[in-house]
Amino acid sequence: MDKGDLVNKLLDEKKITVVMYPSGACGEYLTQLVANHTASFNNIPSYSIQWNHNLNIPSNRYECQCIIPRLHYIGQLHERENKSNWINEEYYLTNDLDLTKNFVVRDHVDRTTIKLLTPIADKVNVLHIKFSSSYAYEYFATLYYAKTAHKLKTPVNPNFIKYRIGCSDDIAQKISDRIGLEYEWVWLNDIWSLYHKIINNDTAPYEHKKSIKDSITNFAKKYKENDYLLDNLRSKFNSYYTLDIDTLPKSADRIVKQLRILYRDFDIDTAKPELSNYINRNNVVYNSMRGGWGHL
Repeated sequence: MDKGDLVNKLLDEKKITVVMYPSGACGEYLTQLVANHTASFNNIPSYSIQWNHNLNIPSNRYECQCIIPRLHYIGQLHERENKSNWINEEYYLTNDLDLTKNFVVRDHVDRTTIKLLTPIADKVNVLHIKFSSSYAYEYFATLYYAKTAHKLKTPVNPNFIKYRIGCSDDIAQKISDRIGLEYEWVWLNDIWSLYHKIINNDTAPYEHKKSIKDSITNFAKKYKENDYLLDNLRSKFNSYYTLDIDTLPKSADRIVKQLRILYRDFDIDTAKPELSNYINRNNVVYNSMRGGWGHL
């Protein structure tokens, strides 16, 4: 089947679930948890990175591979209307696709993603991962930096930016230009922040914070903006659901119960111990990060 026809078929049959989440919210892990423990979904491969060598602390970072790559990248394509471009070639060629089952894709919340989804809002299911407590804001912001913080000397090569973010040549160059030579070094996370500024047409000055503690505090404040953006989308989608992960720092119970309500064939018995182990590893990461603030 032509790849463009495949995308149209999946959209027409409403077999795509888009998991949307802010950075640091364990989105990649939860995406693969849903896909790999729900009988009505195609499985997706994933792998973990268990150590941040730059900070010398545990990481517990997950990356997964879906049939459609990150939607914000597709939104950048000049030929994004050609749905053949939407398919992740590696996933397409190396996985047995069961077209009777659903597919999970994932992405962060940004205006490029939303712009891409809006015309097909009646053809996709959305699972919004969110949280609202002050503790959760600080917890997930800390995890975000623990898992991705990496010092980069300036100037930053646009090819490196394109490789790490998966953005277009044009946007990679814009990020590199805005970083310039103003600082001797920046956090890798700063590149992601600049990426979101550029695709959202945000011209506010870029500010690099050397203190990782200050960076975490600043990043935590942005979570409310993500919630506001997605909550305003609720009316656009026929199938829009939320997964509240406020309790994820402490327990798997409420998370798996919510998923079982959303997906009746979600296997709690296999998913819960896996998620519990993941939470325990996350807490090791969180405590290691907080313990290291004095020298980071």
